[in-house]
Amino acid sequence: MIIGHQKIKNQLDKAVRNGQLSHAYLFSGPRHLGKFSLALELAEKLTGRKAEINPDIVIASGEINKEGDASKKSNIKVEDIRELGRKLYMTTYAGKNEGGYH
Repeated sequence: MIIGHQKIKNQLDKAVRNGQLSHAYLFSGPRHLGKFSLALELAEKLTGRKAEINPDIVIASGEINKEGDASKKSNIKVEDIRELGRKLYMTTYAGKNEGGYH
């Protein structure tokens, strides 16, 4: 459960219900406000499956720095974005009959 962001959650829920999703969403802002959790909740709602068991949810994030501080991640590498592009071009693993929004 995500606390806060109720206005944004309502807008996203309405877009899902009405089949009026944009082709992309950017969740941006200061760290530790719930952006990642909100994006993950949307992805799980759209696919009908939890991210941990869903091969169709792909997460691109920087690597944890050498000191092991997860709050100071590095930039996403070009190779990672190229790989993400290849994955996004492919057909879903779950298929169109696995629940969620399709």
